[in-house]
Amino acid sequence: MRKLVKAFSGTLLAITLGFAVVACTQVSDETKAAAGIYQLQSIAMNGTEVSGDNIAAVAERAGVSVLLSLELFDTGRYKLVSMDEPYEGNFKIEGNQITFTDGQDLTGSYENNTVTIDIQGIHAVFTK
Repeated sequence: MRKLVKAFSGTLLAITLGFAVVACTQVSDETKAAAGIYQLQSIAMNGTEVSGDNIAAVAERAGVSVLLSLELFDTGRYKLVSMDEPYEGNFKIEGNQITFTDGQDLTGSYENNTVTIDIQGIHAVFTK
C-alpha cells in the first residue's frame, strides 16, 4: 500500500509541475500575432530625427552601427541588435503596450505592426 501511495504521489507531483510549466509559458494571442522582424524606420534624439535610408548614411558618417532590427518570436522572446551587440529577453503585449524584460522592464507601444520605444532620450520606431 505504501508503494502505491508513493507512486501515486510522485505521479501527481509530476502532473502538477507539468501544468505549472505550461501555465507559466503560455503566450497571449496578441504576443503571437506580433511575431516577425521589425526594421528601424526612424530614430530621434535631442530634437533631431533621422528616418528611412538616412539612418544608415548618418550612422556610417559617424562611424557607428545603429539599431538595425528587432525580432519578436511567437514564443514571447525578442532579439534586438544595437551597435552590433545582440540583446535578448522576453516580451509581452497587453493592449497597445509592449513590455520587454531583460533584467529590468522597458515599456513601449505596439500598434498596427509598429513598435515605438523611448529609452534614455532616444525615440525609436520599428515597423514590421
